[in-house]
Amino acid sequence: MNALRSLYDSGNCRFALTQCAAQPYAVETMKMFCRKKGDLIDVIGNSNHPNARFNYYDTRRPGDSTGLRSFGFGKFRYGVAEVGLPRSSFNITSRTTILEDNSIKKVLTREMTNYVVAAYASVGITLQPDEIAMYITPYLKNADAPGYFTQMVL
Repeated sequence: MNALRSLYDSGNCRFALTQCAAQPYAVETMKMFCRKKGDLIDVIGNSNHPNARFNYYDTRRPGDSTGLRSFGFGKFRYGVAEVGLPRSSFNITSRTTILEDNSIKKVLTREMTNYVVAAYASVGITLQPDEIAMYITPYLKNADAPGYFTQMVL
């Protein structure tokens, strides 16, 4: 810990230190559980990023968390994952709230909509809902849960 503190004090914040404003996605806490049973690999975890912010127009207190549930089938080289992105300030424990109500698609849709609206509003332009959809839809085409993986990335 002293080594990490001295790196922080020296201004070299390459590590996950929540005090480092230069690293907005720094990890404050991370928990992970991995299990292998036969050909099935199960990974469950979460992390907290208290300085994270998707949208720099957003003046709310930043902070996002991630929740992950994934399975891999080693014999078939196939995997499935669900990821949720609730705010760090949320006190939630329900799977539905974490992985469905705060799914990648819902969170990115909300945050990208807010960003596009704020960016255009900053120059005096008000967009209609169909115009907003035109901007964000291409980015969300693969955001539905669960995600399927058929290649090993090393």
